Amino acid sequence: MDQEKILPTFMESSFDFVEGEQIPEHIEEYPWETKIERDKFWLKGVDTFEYADYVVAINIDELAIAEMLYNARRRHLNRTQPNAGSIQDRVYIMRPGEPIYLRD
Repeated sequence: MDQEKILPTFMESSFDFVEGEQIPEHIEEYPWETKIERDKFWLKGVDTFEYADYVVAINIDELAIAEMLYNARRRHLNRTQPNAGSIQDRVYIMRPGEPIYLRD
């Protein structure tokens, strides 16, 4: 029996993609911590002003796609939080099997 493919989940508006980047097939909705598949990559954001974590993208099959989304998210943060210095949000690639923990 074939398993149903689980697509990445993220909002395109949270990223700045550049020409030539292939936006992966995905579910266009806000990702939730409770829907993270433990055997997939995901992106965690950190609001450095509020000192809180949030989910940016979940259920990513390949490291290369996670890295592309990471770079697109960094471009988005640089555009939307320019010159924010140490209070600019951060983003991290979380690997399969890593503990899922978000600070409120």
